[in-house]
Amino acid sequence: MGPPVDPTDLSQLFSKTAVSDALKRRLNATIERLGGNPQSSLPQALGGAGYKGLMRALKNPRVDPSILFGAVYERTLDRVVPGEDVLCIEDTTDLTFGGARGRKDLPRLEGKSTGFRAHVALAVRADVVHSVLGVLDLRQVVRGAETKADFTALERYEDPDKESLRWSQTVEAAEARTAGRASLIHVRDREGDDYEQLATMAGKGQRFVQRMRQARLIAEAPIDTPGARKVDEAFDGVAGICDREVILSARAQSKSDPRPPADRKVHPARRRRDARLRFNARALTISRPKNASKELPATLPINVVHVVEIEPPEGEQPVEWYLLTREPIDTVEQVLRVVDIYRARWLIETAQTQTRKLRSASSCIGAFSSSNGDLERAA
Repeated sequence: MGPPVDPTDLSQLFSKTAVSDALKRRLNATIERLGGNPQSSLPQALGGAGYKGLMRALKNPRVDPSILFGAVYERTLDRVVPGEDVLCIEDTTDLTFGGARGRKDLPRLEGKSTGFRAHVALAVRADVVHSVLGVLDLRQVVRGAETKADFTALERYEDPDKESLRWSQTVEAAEARTAGRASLIHVRDREGDDYEQLATMAGKGQRFVQRMRQARLIAEAPIDTPGARKVDEAFDGVAGICDREVILSARAQSKSDPRPPADRKVHPARRRRDARLRFNARALTISRPKNASKELPATLPINVVHVVEIEPPEGEQPVEWYLLTREPIDTVEQVLRVVDIYRARWLIETAQTQTRKLRSASSCIGAFSSSNGDLERAA
């Protein structure tokens, strides 16, 4: 046993890894130089000799990517204060190569772009500062050449290889890694909204703040909205519990954005502006969707926090969220806490925007994966 490793020291990140001393030195030097030059490509940051040495190491069949990623996860856990609440912010980013035309022999993404997807769980301290602790899980998703366009809705939902399972797999992996060190609150955008996953997390007592994607049916209308059949209708005409003045950051869109038009429409470009948000919350019971397995609970009690922008500028789309959670919402402070938990999700948006820009980060993930054939196959 050597001296304890400083979890914030990148130069010692792989010092406890079960690889040769020479490879430890190579990996530690690599990650330290990348940390100091994140805007550079691997050859630029490492130099010709350093880059070739890293590629030789990663192509070595004895170098298991799970060991290398495990070192990253362990340093993240070293930063956790035992017993604290930790936000586990989860999202997917596309790592594209070859520009608009794509690159030969790489799997497709959307349109003509090629590359693979990285599904990341970022651990963040659940305090006012929202200090980033590190990465708790990373899943590489590579699409096969086959298409499932002929699948029915039920077949898609029950497909054992569907991409959406990465969300539940990440939850289980992150929970297993923390295992009593911290209480995780899983923070997920609309793409992770799935009844089966919500029911599973609730059944296991796992905590979450999930943004609603689809118009979910409710089992019973509240007394004050007797005609409501869906979650959004249960808030019609109901007075908000408080307002808050906020600044909405600008959101630009590049002409080279590889996402399909439908995805770009969900997050359109906007200017920075002042906004007034109104908050409301209530306990509801949502119903199992028709295409979900009949083995799932027919209903699921859940707390819903509604956030809506009041009087947005003419021509601007108002901000509006429905947040599904089991966190308490009995007081104004508790409701605002749920909103602030979800707002912390933008930390991973910022990080993934940078990842798409930084060839060093993208290439390093690709090198770990393609050199060892350890990509998770999903269609």
